[in-house]
Amino acid sequence: MKLPRFHRYSLIWISFLILPILTLSLGTLRATPLEVNKEAAATLQDPYGTLAFAEQELRTLVTQVPGDQAITFRLAGDATLPPFQFAIQRAGNSVTLLGRSPSEILTAAYTALEQMGYRFEVTGPIPPKMLLLSAIPEQRVVTTPAVSRRGVRTHINFNMDVSSYPLDEAKEYIRNLARLRYNAMSFHSYSNHWTRDRYSNGALFGDFKNWMKAFNPQPDDLVTGGYFYGGEFKVPDHPLVKPHIRFNTKYFCAPEFEEVIHTQPERGQKAQAWLRDLMTEAKRCGITIQFSTELRVIDNAYNEGLADRIMEDYPMVNLLEFVSAEAGDFRNPQADTPANQAMAEEIITSTDEAKLRTAYGIIPKPPLCHQIRFYANNIRFIRHLQEKGWDKKHNITLVCGSYACRPESVSLEMELATKYLPADQILAIMPGHSSLQVASYLREANLPPEILKRLLIHSWMEFDGYMMLQQQSTKGLDDVVRYLHEKTGAPAYGLVCNHWRTTPNALSFRYLDEASMGSTASSDGMLDPQAYFLKTAKALGIADAQAPDFAKAMSTIDSLSDVSAIAGNIGFNLGWVIPPGSRETGNIWWWGRKPIENACNRFNEARSQLESCRKTCSDQHGQAVLDELINGTACSVQHLRGVLELKTICEKYLEPGAQPGAKDAKGLLRANLTPAEKADFATGIDKADNHFQSYLKLLGSRVADRGEEGMLVTYYWGPVVFCHNLGALNAGKGDYIPQNAEDSVVPQPLTLKDEKAINQ
Repeated sequence: MKLPRFHRYSLIWISFLILPILTLSLGTLRATPLEVNKEAAATLQDPYGTLAFAEQELRTLVTQVPGDQAITFRLAGDATLPPFQFAIQRAGNSVTLLGRSPSEILTAAYTALEQMGYRFEVTGPIPPKMLLLSAIPEQRVVTTPAVSRRGVRTHINFNMDVSSYPLDEAKEYIRNLARLRYNAMSFHSYSNHWTRDRYSNGALFGDFKNWMKAFNPQPDDLVTGGYFYGGEFKVPDHPLVKPHIRFNTKYFCAPEFEEVIHTQPERGQKAQAWLRDLMTEAKRCGITIQFSTELRVIDNAYNEGLADRIMEDYPMVNLLEFVSAEAGDFRNPQADTPANQAMAEEIITSTDEAKLRTAYGIIPKPPLCHQIRFYANNIRFIRHLQEKGWDKKHNITLVCGSYACRPESVSLEMELATKYLPADQILAIMPGHSSLQVASYLREANLPPEILKRLLIHSWMEFDGYMMLQQQSTKGLDDVVRYLHEKTGAPAYGLVCNHWRTTPNALSFRYLDEASMGSTASSDGMLDPQAYFLKTAKALGIADAQAPDFAKAMSTIDSLSDVSAIAGNIGFNLGWVIPPGSRETGNIWWWGRKPIENACNRFNEARSQLESCRKTCSDQHGQAVLDELINGTACSVQHLRGVLELKTICEKYLEPGAQPGAKDAKGLLRANLTPAEKADFATGIDKADNHFQSYLKLLGSRVADRGEEGMLVTYYWGPVVFCHNLGALNAGKGDYIPQNAEDSVVPQPLTLKDEKAINQ
């Protein structure tokens, strides 16, 4: 097929010579001089230099690998292609990469490189031994992605997510997202985290709130920098943690922040400057930026000031989302729907804000649902901005977002949005926890196609309640995409997924990429999980005979990543705190023994299958991926066994009436344990401590990225210190250690010297 006439396109011409492998042995591989028609490039809107980035990526990735023949790349803007579509057109040695905008052209570039042999992972590009131009068909092939907007949603709130990365590593993370053909990214900020909110309105907690008192903030003062939920994470002088922490001298956070961590307003200013730089890199990589936050008060004037400040601080944002606070409190739809609908409509339409604040505050009284209250305020405020033309003035698209964790809440909210917002209003929902629950609740909400066609789905690659466990998200993501296609007959509007850790979730990142592109691995044009795992096994160099074992192991991990697998946020970042002088046992009462035992057995089974695959794996990258998964499943087992030991010893000495399932059970331990009971309790604590510190040792043996450094610090201040403090308070086993104590360090159990302890 001949190339289209020049006048249809604005073209950047890029030529590379890729020498055949036989020629490579005769000298250094070289690229031909690069030619760029800058005048033609200017006809495409490209303020952040995405086309120059595409040129740089092609130059770097193509010239480092020998090829089977010479090749010329041409980057072309094609206004005849609809948004999100892209085309690859080959004629002989010439390959033209086409898209309506620079973002689609960049996607076409990575797709062509994939066809020629590259594999892109969130951990970085995996080059082939040889690039095969012959793998690209000699024709024009147009791709319509199965998901138009695909990418990640990061709450930038925990110290194992990108918000703790040094800026250069954070930017490389962004570039790896682009290489996965992601084109959308959402940054969520709780009040005061990354936005300038008034002090009285903020989500202020822990250490941040305490040291802010020294600055004597007034209720209306604007404060930012409360990231990590206001917590501090000192780097403990512990042999299983400190040696693995780079950059930080005392506090674990992005190195750019550490020197001003107790200085206001510099702490917030540094954080915002860091985030601006990161967003700018995302824009350069062709990624659309969405910023979301919660409106805590019914106050259009204040909220407009907040929106103005967000746009002033982050002018590169494309979409501004106002999202309701997380909640699932709409429990009786038949009885409570009329009252909640009446509240919502009053909030949306009333002109008396003072009366609304008095009536509904921030948390209204049952049966009124604070989820509906927040969502109604979002609608109210978006209408206010649109009536003023604020969005047009700022060239910003507004998004009405919901974090409702019950299908009936989602249904009512979408009815309200349909009634009170424009027909083309972009909507976003996060309808549950874990990708499997999101898929289930989306179906239960039974939304009409006209809503689904403009609905951005926030799902999960990693459920934060299980972030200390190995996870995999495929089935839930697959179900969402299939459902949206079935209901609308069109590509999914958008699927943007939460995650915190990066390397441990690499195969979930990769699945979102492949599924979003509309793989033809199954008869309906979708990429089902089983097909993905078998395809991945081959790509990783696992022997064909072991590929089914790999698929079984990953399917097991996928099913264990569902929120219903183990009730109670057993692997959550927060919640591992016991107040000094108390007899509390935290969430131990909440976690069921049988689900934990079942998960232990299944993680062990998956680990065994992965180890079998590792023995037959012939590929260096595949071996690294398998080693990471084997380590992750082993860590999961140690964590769960530690919890089981805590349950065993704590439930043995619970106060009468505080047994699990008892009315108003608080899991309090008996007071005044006898010396013999204290000794027994201390023995149980030692057993649990061994497992928790075995987790640290295992994780420390494979610190793959900055996020894993953050997990080491988090895990130490979580289960390890929690376990120690249970023993200190109830068995006199050492001294109580406050969170982030300056000098106290939980000692390493002697049993950790025995490597066999890891596998007990």
